[in-house]
Amino acid sequence: MTLAAINGILALALECAAIAIVATGAYRTMDQPVVRWIAPIVAVAVLAGLWGYLAAPNSAVRLSGLSLVAFKTSVFALATAVLWRLAGPSWALGYGIVAAMQLALAASTGRL
Repeated sequence: MTLAAINGILALALECAAIAIVATGAYRTMDQPVVRWIAPIVAVAVLAGLWGYLAAPNSAVRLSGLSLVAFKTSVFALATAVLWRLAGPSWALGYGIVAAMQLALAASTGRL
């Protein structure tokens, strides 16, 4: 397996995890039963929609360079902060470190 393939798999896993973490955070912070189910759906739609529009490789308006790095870093930082609140610092730091390593690997190989 090549380094590019490993990076792609890791990127997909981190992106899916970010969406799941934010959705779980939205679910757990709501008190009202109806809102508790709507909030994660909205969170997933917004986050996945923004990612697909701004960061997907085949997007017509894909960000590039530092803008793309800043967007991806912001999404991973949001997921790290939510994970810190949900599962504690160990899980959050682990996720954040792996996300930072993946972004560094992607940038160094030109595969952002």
